[in-house]
Amino acid sequence: MLMKLMTGAALAAAVLAGAAPAKAQSFQSVVEAFYNDEFRAHPIAATDIGVHDYDAEVDDLSRDGQTKNAARLHKALDEFTAIDPATLSAGDRDDREMLINGIKGKLLDLETIRYWQKDPNVYVRSATSAVFDLVHRDFAPLADRLRSVIAREDQIPMLLARGKANIEHPPRAFVDIAIRNVAGSIDFLKTGAPAAFAAVEDQELKRDFTASNDSAIAAFENYRTYLEQELKPKASGKQTVSAKRVHWAKTYLTHGLAILHLC
Repeated sequence: MLMKLMTGAALAAAVLAGAAPAKAQSFQSVVEAFYNDEFRAHPIAATDIGVHDYDAEVDDLSRDGQTKNAARLHKALDEFTAIDPATLSAGDRDDREMLINGIKGKLLDLETIRYWQKDPNVYVRSATSAVFDLVHRDFAPLADRLRSVIAREDQIPMLLARGKANIEHPPRAFVDIAIRNVAGSIDFLKTGAPAAFAAVEDQELKRDFTASNDSAIAAFENYRTYLEQELKPKASGKQTVSAKRVHWAKTYLTHGLAILHLC
């Protein structure tokens, strides 16, 4: 998040200056293209940071989607690496370095640690976050946000089905965490989301929401059954010390952001 904010500040400064050197302008165009691609690839995260062009969409968490995302990141890494830091301002050099390291971290997760294959909570978190920010952030009229919620809830069964298809030999602790978090997601959809949209007057829209919400709840309940009855009994994956640290850091960050959203 800090890297994104800093890069955004650098972009804004370049626009306001209006006379940045050609090399710097080229760097800024690469940065802008990278983040545009990031937002398209990760619409849930885009909503989280305030980009609302993709509020009705969700991430492609399929195996093919993971492969395409990795290819996109490798391309971006090559583009940033090819830029000679000596041609950049001090601030842009720092941004370039941060972007390169951030992309390498994403690729480490995608291709080496592969949480998308090990952690069933990846899919619980994505499906819940897809709705959470639309509910708890008052950035648009209630009815408009509800339409986006309906569009995303209609895709929650698919998101959770990706988890069933992708997860292989997860650590038992990861499965236990996912089971606990599913319970919280179901409670949120049963109580928090309907309460947030109670004031919507369009009855047809509310009927559509009831249908999509019921379908999302059913998908979470089905996923919990799968975790408890199918995945947990055969959970045999090893959780390395480094993987544990990264996992718990992500879990802490996720819960911390959720608390901030509610404040």
